Amino acid sequence: MLTKVIFFLVTVYALSSCSGNPVVSKSVASGGGVTAVRLLSDYAPSLKNTAEDTNVYLLDSSKPGAKLLLVAGTHGDEPAGIQAAEFFIARAEVQQGSVFVIPRLNDAGVAAGSRFVQADWERSDDDDYFTPPEGSTRYAEIEQRNINRSYPGSESGAAAQKIAQAVMRLLVQENIDIAIDMHEARPSSGIARTIIANQKNANAAALAIFDLEERGIIMRLELSPPDMDGLSHKEWGNRTRAAAFLIETENPAYGSNSAIGVPGDPRYAVDKRTAIQLEAVKAIVRRCNETLPAPLVFSGIPVYTE
Repeated sequence: MLTKVIFFLVTVYALSSCSGNPVVSKSVASGGGVTAVRLLSDYAPSLKNTAEDTNVYLLDSSKPGAKLLLVAGTHGDEPAGIQAAEFFIARAEVQQGSVFVIPRLNDAGVAAGSRFVQADWERSDDDDYFTPPEGSTRYAEIEQRNINRSYPGSESGAAAQKIAQAVMRLLVQENIDIAIDMHEARPSSGIARTIIANQKNANAAALAIFDLEERGIIMRLELSPPDMDGLSHKEWGNRTRAAAFLIETENPAYGSNSAIGVPGDPRYAVDKRTAIQLEAVKAIVRRCNETLPAPLVFSGIPVYTE
């Protein structure tokens, strides 16, 4: 059931992405669980009326409980997380607590199938490298256009830094308890099929991985590296109250002109990767609920085997 519905969503995504002209879709199909649609610029006015603004979907139960932020589309060539977020928006019903979903954080990048924010080149602090705001890590200059090297962000920085700052403000203003960033990696990379957790959330991630293994999903645990600044799971967890995680599934087309996947390879089918993302979200929330004063409760997402 889950993979059949996801296959339909992926097909629509593939047709729009592979057409002659990229189409930026600022909105996705909302299900009955969506109670409001906001803009990221509500949290950072500098994004208002820019191509970097994007929708934030709220599913609010009106009952006290934990708050979850789901982020996808940080990198536009990693479709499984985007499809998982859009599936959640279309199907989830929240019975207790609330969920904020940003399905296409890098909206123009999603349309272009690009890892980077599609703004004009902007001046960095140095001609040869980029250092995240309030950080010390030196990255290649192009990484100034990578949102997941730009946290906690800056009002006066490049577009990626402005987007990052908006997400940080959302985390703080909405008192988010659990924050999950959904990504993909090359199958040969060291982080494919992992849950990367902030150091403070290692136990919850480890237990979630055990739960996934019981469902036939094998993932590994990685922790936020102390020597790399600007990463979502590290900066979200260190700078806010949120339990912070990043999910990585394998995308064999990563880095190529096609962000859809390799046709006919069941190991890396995009609907399977999307289902894994959703199952990992459920496992993480389930384990985080054990230590929160009030849980987050939602339904409408079938189990992985369905």
